[in-house]
Amino acid sequence: MREAASPGANRDGRREQKAETCSYDKLDEPAQDKRLARSLDGRLRMLKKILTWGGLAFLVFFIAYRPGEAGDVVGTIAGAIGDVGNGFASFITGLVT
Repeated sequence: MREAASPGANRDGRREQKAETCSYDKLDEPAQDKRLARSLDGRLRMLKKILTWGGLAFLVFFIAYRPGEAGDVVGTIAGAIGDVGNGFASFITGLVT
């Protein structure tokens, strides 16, 4: 005569093994999205910080070792901003008249 099988056992009396689930499977979709967003936000902040400090270091290096060329670049940028301002002024004047 056969003994009664324990709960969770199959016909042969061996226990069934449940498949292991990944911890991500246990999370619902919005939680995964929030986790990904936080991770991406942190990486973007780090990238912004690196690029900001790198740009500042390049600017200091450029001014220290090439002051004449740095002055020319600033003059060119200021001239371009002035040209944009004149263009807007001409546009507005054209609208009014």
